[in-house]
Amino acid sequence: MDGKEKRAMVGADGRELTEHGTDWFPITIYEVALPEHSVPWHWHEDWEYILCTRHRVRCETVDGPILLDPGYAVFLGPRVLHELTPEGETCGIRSVVFNPKFISQPDSLIWQKYIQPVENAGAVMLSPDVPWQWTCMSSFCAAWHAMDQKEPGFEIKARQALEDAAYQLSCQPEVCHTGLSEKARRDTRRIKEMLRFIGQSYREELTVAQIAQSASISESECLRCFRSNLRTTPSRYLREFRLQQAEAMLVSSKEKTADVGAACGFSDAAYFTKLFREAKGLTPVEYRRAHGGGME
Repeated sequence: MDGKEKRAMVGADGRELTEHGTDWFPITIYEVALPEHSVPWHWHEDWEYILCTRHRVRCETVDGPILLDPGYAVFLGPRVLHELTPEGETCGIRSVVFNPKFISQPDSLIWQKYIQPVENAGAVMLSPDVPWQWTCMSSFCAAWHAMDQKEPGFEIKARQALEDAAYQLSCQPEVCHTGLSEKARRDTRRIKEMLRFIGQSYREELTVAQIAQSASISESECLRCFRSNLRTTPSRYLREFRLQQAEAMLVSSKEKTADVGAACGFSDAAYFTKLFREAKGLTPVEYRRAHGGGME
């Protein structure tokens, strides 16, 4: 099934590189287990609906965490930095990711009345206990199932369901007029600049001072931005980003594992193997064999 498993890879500024659907049909669904499939800090221009299906999932945003128990969901507007992690046990999620142009074109009345008001929504928790939210969740779930089953006319059914969900969201003042706080907008701009710098320079030796300078802020402000918004440190984010790049390179290339580590900023091969095993539970060689990558 197209898009059933999501392995998010991010670009230089934290933007997700995965294309969700096609230009002609810009929608994809996912069903994954965390932490087996990593969903690190990232953002995208698309809208996203995430439903917790098993145990509890933590959706981190720059405005704070959203905890989802089974049956609860979150809607994410465009350009919202977010990360998904399990709360304790391995959790399950289903998501629908789509470009709002799938519903309507920007120069239309429908876009102006029902899409544009939701464009700055930020992150919106959806509960089955609130009538309008339950209706909205039902519409998103109908779109997911239409995409999952692929019965005749599923494209139209998915679009109609998403139109209904967008209408429900656009009718709620707390959705259309809240969005990100001014502080969150400022921090998001700074974080994206720093993530862009890390993404462009991760192969080199980097210091916190250099990362801070990329956003024209002090080291202390850099540390605050990372700790209060991403719940991590610049150094830890850099290490995890390098490991993500190494993970992809191990599967897609035939380079020796030591060379993969060096290409991703780990000059010490033994240290690279140690960190990779701690993060993935496998050595780089074992991970490559398990995922059908090029052999040593």
